[in-house]
Amino acid sequence: MCLRRKEVPYKVFKMPIFGIALHTIKNNPHRLVEQAGKHAIFHSGEEREFISTPGYGVVTTSINELRLITTMNTMLGRSSPSYTSTLNLNQDREVPLQVGGNSFDQLFTQHFASIKAFEKRPDMLARLGLEDSFYRCFVMLLSPELFFGEEAISRKRVLRSRNQLDVACDYIQANLDGVLTLSDIESISGMSARNLQYAFAKRFGCTPMQWVREQRLNLAHYRLIHAEIGDTVTYVATSCGFTKLGEFAQHYCKRFHELPSETLKKSLK
Repeated sequence: MCLRRKEVPYKVFKMPIFGIALHTIKNNPHRLVEQAGKHAIFHSGEEREFISTPGYGVVTTSINELRLITTMNTMLGRSSPSYTSTLNLNQDREVPLQVGGNSFDQLFTQHFASIKAFEKRPDMLARLGLEDSFYRCFVMLLSPELFFGEEAISRKRVLRSRNQLDVACDYIQANLDGVLTLSDIESISGMSARNLQYAFAKRFGCTPMQWVREQRLNLAHYRLIHAEIGDTVTYVATSCGFTKLGEFAQHYCKRFHELPSETLKKSLK
């Protein structure tokens, strides 16, 4: 016996743990198949019904569209906003769980278990980068051609041919939430410490690590402006790579002429 259900429309990612479900989208004759280990489902917000087999189990996660887009642009470099359209966020679709020889179902299962373990400690989620890691994986799942296909290979060739400073800047932008050291930046760019310092001073009028801080402040400002209920200054600061909250607040206030808590308060009104 199969069960028929109706769902409230909103953007979600549904990954089956076991069983099968068939999804019918309003005004769309095409049915989407959700099957454990093979296909998950991305719902864009259209009204839908689904029929599931007995024993069907699924993990459902609501998706923050703005964060997803921001994550993609960060992963691909700030100069690549045109790639955002490949996410197809207005289209309900099946999402393969096996891509490029990688088992994303196992990866997401581990993510969900970790997030569940720390659901009462959002500060730990930020420190461990679990939520950010989930969105990075989800971006790769929605647009695998950008990371596993010929376009990814082509993009790497273009990256190698670009100015070394641009390579350094792209690397920084893609890793603002993690640990960034001068050694890492020098290694990625292929520049010596002296040449790296000179290049940043000439283009930006600052040192590489000062530029890193400015990019992190800009990212934190953006996330505070677009904060959701439950977000805290601590969460935003740590998710942008800041480890010392006092210094973060000081630099933020100097840069944006208000405390981060004031920006957050305005966004949640």
